[in-house]
Amino acid sequence: MQLTRTTTLITVSGRTIPQDTHSVTRDDGRPGCTSCTAPATRWITYDVFNGRKRIDETFCDSHGSWLLDDHGRRVTARPATPAA
Repeated sequence: MQLTRTTTLITVSGRTIPQDTHSVTRDDGRPGCTSCTAPATRWITYDVFNGRKRIDETFCDSHGSWLLDDHGRRVTARPATPAA
């Protein structure tokens, strides 16, 4: 397993903010959950620091749901796709 964290700059609503990407690559090449390393089923993207930073992170079905239930911040989810 390998944990990867990268930061890129993105433009949101006309302003540039950092976006951190947190992911785990499993030994079989598939994305893994950053909480438990099980196969990831979704990417969850969420804002922190009142929208001054965005985090994109991989989770399995058992983890990350608390982010989706946090209505105080902008959160989106999309399916995790296996590595080719």
